[in-house]
Amino acid sequence: MDLAVAQGEFVTILGPSGSGKTTLLSLIAGLNQPTLGRILIGGRDVTGSAPQQRNVGLVFQSYALFPHMSVFATRRFRCACAKLPATRCAAR
Repeated sequence: MDLAVAQGEFVTILGPSGSGKTTLLSLIAGLNQPTLGRILIGGRDVTGSAPQQRNVGLVFQSYALFPHMSVFATRRFRCACAKLPATRCAAR
């Protein structure tokens, strides 16, 4: 697949169940590693980079990723991973 998304552009990935949408997003986010090809973000090859080094957010359809955390705790965890100041992670 060859996909280019411009900065600020909003993109929807639509397809039937089993067509690879979640796999594609997991590859971009770094949760899965491709068997071939490269993943470029902002012109930088992130194929071998860890998920926390990609600055990519992914929200799963099922919220079972952190079932033991509240929404606030999950957001605080994300901010901590991104090394954002606590003021940016406060509830609004």
